[in-house]
Amino acid sequence: MKMEILTDTIKLGDFTLSSGIKSDHYFDLRELISKPESLCVILELIAEKEETSFADCNLVCGVPIGGIPLASAYSIIYNIPQIILRKEAKKHGTAKDIEGIWKKGDKVLLLDDVWTTGASMNNAKQKLESYGLDVEMAVILWRSRYVPPKNVQCLFHEDEILDAPIVKFKRHLSDKGKLCFAADCSFFINIFAHADRLRDKISVLKLHPDIVADWSKTAVAKLINLGEKYNVKLWVDLKLCDISHVMIEQMRQYKWADLISVMSIVGEDTIGRLEEEANEHDIDLILVNSLSSNGGRIWTDDRDFSEIKWTRVVGNVGDPIQGLVHIAAGVGDEDPECDLIVRGRSLMI
Repeated sequence: MKMEILTDTIKLGDFTLSSGIKSDHYFDLRELISKPESLCVILELIAEKEETSFADCNLVCGVPIGGIPLASAYSIIYNIPQIILRKEAKKHGTAKDIEGIWKKGDKVLLLDDVWTTGASMNNAKQKLESYGLDVEMAVILWRSRYVPPKNVQCLFHEDEILDAPIVKFKRHLSDKGKLCFAADCSFFINIFAHADRLRDKISVLKLHPDIVADWSKTAVAKLINLGEKYNVKLWVDLKLCDISHVMIEQMRQYKWADLISVMSIVGEDTIGRLEEEANEHDIDLILVNSLSSNGGRIWTDDRDFSEIKWTRVVGNVGDPIQGLVHIAAGVGDEDPECDLIVRGRSLMI
């Protein structure tokens, strides 16, 4: 659950980091200051490190500017005095480099959100040390290809975050596009004809194997081959809704699928058990929290799912849920809109 907090902060696109390095993703950890519960979880992890690595630190300081709100929150929650390091000394008043009460020889816990090259933190460390302060360092996220120095405690490595199912699914849509084809056909020959024709346009192929008259192991093998060759995710739209062990057995019938849908009405605990089974087979789940028929909504789950930190749920059908890929009805496959990249976060069916 703790790592899932950071998956919500990742942005995909073309970014230039403060180090000048180009990247196709960006961790906007400053969003954490707007999510007090998530921020507290991260600070608890730092506090656990303090018990072993920073036990004798009597001050906390943040690297300007990303580390300052971390240090402020840490100071208030754990009752450790804070000092503020300025990027440059004031030209007026006391003209201080360091704000707050401190003395030479004090030991400072220096916090920052992300380490890429370490330039910002090392500069801050050197500046504090030039005033006679002793410095220990901690960062939330490590983005460097190098092993962290012994004097830097790191909570997470970016590879852990990038390997999370929700992040991998979002990157898949970012790379391939945001169109899903719903192959609601009664015969496999028709499904495969459509899938083969649209293979370069779609990122997901939605299937209902239980209505296909000529479904077979050969059909599965052909779809798996198409999916692997053209980077198309296979979604079996089961809409699981039963007691746990029945749904688990149903899921096991489709271990080859990339995605399987489950109704939200079965509840968080049951979905958690399904996630455990899905993890065994590297399957991601799509949460269905509303149903429509003939253009009208016939059922909606009004519960708030936004604070749940899922491990294998990557998207949802229905009202958008924060952190998940929203999946919505889109355009017909003959519509010229299919040739456009769908804007926004939604995966369009």
